[in-house]
Amino acid sequence: MIEIQYDDDASADFKLAILALREAEVRPEVNIVQIESPQHLARHSLAFSCDVDAESTSAKIDLGTG
Repeated sequence: MIEIQYDDDASADFKLAILALREAEVRPEVNIVQIESPQHLARHSLAFSCDVDAESTSAKIDLGTG
């Protein structure tokens, strides 16, 4: 489960999208953190930073961040 904070005045459609995101299955080696979203991009917006933790996987993978 992804923890997501949002404005209480968000539209019903936006809240439904947040519910879907919260229920997303995230692989254990992926760390997702909510960051400040860009201002004036849309009425409501979310932004996340994701990192792959190389220590938690035995597979040889290309690491990414973004």
